[in-house]
This record gives sequence, structure tokens and C-alpha cells, in this order.
Amino acid sequence: MFYFFGTGSLKANWDLLLLLAGENEETFPRSNHALGLFNHNNIGNILVSGSVGGLSQEKPNPYDGPHIRIANYLNLNGIPADKIFTDYRPVDTFGNFVFSYHQPLNNNPNPGELSTLILTETGHSKRTMQCASRVIPEDCNHRFNFSDGDYKPQLTTVNGLATYLWHRGLMRSTEYIKSNSQRAYDFLRVEHPFYQPGWFEAPVEVRRKEVLRKTLEWNGLSCLSGPLEKLL
Repeated sequence: MFYFFGTGSLKANWDLLLLLAGENEETFPRSNHALGLFNHNNIGNILVSGSVGGLSQEKPNPYDGPHIRIANYLNLNGIPADKIFTDYRPVDTFGNFVFSYHQPLNNNPNPGELSTLILTETGHSKRTMQCASRVIPEDCNHRFNFSDGDYKPQLTTVNGLATYLWHRGLMRSTEYIKSNSQRAYDFLRVEHPFYQPGWFEAPVEVRRKEVLRKTLEWNGLSCLSGPLEKLL
């Protein structure tokens, strides 16, 4: 069962803090919140999950990327290096949970076997909990905590609307998956474009068109693909 905690104080013991990457790296709102939680609660380790986004010009890299910069920031601000773990493979919110829970990297803690506190920003909370519900068993001892931050996608902007429709389609196409990491992993490997071979070798514009096509397909609007692509 999942429980929501806001940005207030949280007194508890946690084996693991799962910190989702993707924050503003000038202000580090999620990382700063993680520092506060680590310093005022009994938290065993921190796992930074996620690297570049699916439309990034960078490629996922175990040795460089947001996950490494966040880990370095945490370490420079007092968290021992041996308490910080990273996973570079996820390139979206759904992947954050699929990889961390279903296929942890060697030597990484397994959130599914631990009491885990999941941390992201308030503006990312709904998407995070919905993605998590597809992967994490309901009987796990997990909680959510949300930091303040500037991640606040708006439906009145093009990017905000695109993000909303993408996530809506993703949830629509995974309705059959309920707290099942194996099914979530299979979907990610077969259906999710970001995780297909050669995805990051393709030009960004080609990837954008595929995201549009997949968004329409997942939302049951494939008939609009042709007309919309001609406008791009």
C-alpha cells in the first residue's frame, strides 16, 4: 500500500531513498530535499535512478550524466560515497521503476526487498505514482515524499500538452499491468520506443516523430498520424 507524504517532516527509518533524476541541476530541488531527509532520518542508502531523457542528444552512459552529477552533489554535501548508488539505464519515469525493481544493477540495492522512500517533485507526483503502480507490488513497504521545485508542466504550453498526452497514452496502454514488474519490463522492451535498439543513434527529429506516432497509437488516435506528420 502506498502512502503520500508532502514536503513536511518525516520521522522514520528507511533502508533506501529512491531519488528520481530529472531535476533542475542549477537548484537541485530533489537532491536538497534528499539531503534534509538523510540528515534528519535514519536512511541507509540513496539510489539515484535515471539519466538522460529519451529525446536527449546525449546517450545513457554509466559514467556521465545527470545521475553522476546528482551523486557527486550529494557526496559533496556530506553523504558518504559508499551510501550512494546510481542506475543510468532509465530514460523516463516508467523506466525508473522497471529497472530499479525488476532488474537492479549488480551491487545496487533492490528497492523491492527494502523499506523504500521514493522522492521526486510535487509537479511530478501524479506521473510518478501512476508509473510506480504498474511495477511495485502493493504489499511492499514503500512511501512517497515530494519536494518543492520548478517542474510544473502546464497543459497551456506545447511541451506540457505533449507530456500529458504521452503519459496518458502510456497509462492507457499499460492498464493490464498492475503491480507486476515482469509485465512492465516486457512492455518496456517490446513497446516503449525509448528502449528499442538504436533509439539514441537516430536523429532527435526522427525520434520526435516516433514519439508523436506512439502517443497517437497509445491514445487510440493512430488515424491522425499521417496528417500531423505532414505538418511537421
